[in-house]
Amino acid sequence: MKKIISGFIGASALLVAANVQATPINAHWVNLDSSLWTIAQAEEALKDTNGQYDHFYTQESVIDFSQNGYTGNVSGYLDTPIDVANNLWAVQFTADLNVATASDYDLFVFTDDGFDLRIDGSSVMSFNANRAPRTSSETIYLSEGLHSFELIHWENYGVEAVEWSWKPTHSSQAPTLVSDFEPSAIPEPKTMILFGAGIAGLAAVGRKKRK
Repeated sequence: MKKIISGFIGASALLVAANVQATPINAHWVNLDSSLWTIAQAEEALKDTNGQYDHFYTQESVIDFSQNGYTGNVSGYLDTPIDVANNLWAVQFTADLNVATASDYDLFVFTDDGFDLRIDGSSVMSFNANRAPRTSSETIYLSEGLHSFELIHWENYGVEAVEWSWKPTHSSQAPTLVSDFEPSAIPEPKTMILFGAGIAGLAAVGRKKRK
């Protein structure tokens, strides 16, 4: 079933046109010590009200991560950050998606394990369980302008993979990684030090695109 999503156009859209931001996706990662099976469990782990887990923050330009060489609709991948290479973690990606042309779009989310993709606050696609590497897809209408998005994903041992790609529904082109983003949220003051430390650490370690 096709879903219709309307967005907004504002001053921040000018930043997209100027290509000011290179890594506009905020990524919040959390290392875990027990298995996850549902979206609700992943959300609770990310909130971590008891402060029992290690959290860190990065900024990304695309969502395309693996540690095992698995790829979805687009060849190549980025190494999962070394801090969450323990095969038991959850992540929340947030940003604003900039849609240049109003149209129907085919969205593809390739994961191992589950996920929930939300656009403008509504879930448009999800898999609420653990699974082997697999692609879920959905066709939605997106209006021109900015649309907030959130992708929650978790890894529960074994293969690690998460990739988000898309293409215009009526186009013959192959799917490409979703990359037209604007930052959507500034971390709370208490997380800014951790955020900066995470960026510095990743800059020192570095990651390369694998093929």
